[in-house]
Amino acid sequence: MVMSLECFIKVILMEKFLVKSISLMNVLIFNFMVSTTNSDSLLLNQEKMKFLL
Repeated sequence: MVMSLECFIKVILMEKFLVKSISLMNVLIFNFMVSTTNSDSLLLNQEKMKFLL
């Protein structure tokens, strides 16, 4: 019983973490797409992406 409860909590925490990570990635990608539409900031964004990766 105790072990299964621990596992259950771990799974919930992992799912929350994954959802946060995925949404963060989506935000980064969206910001990158939006800002690359301005050709002025294109080079800057490439530098940012290098830094992030």
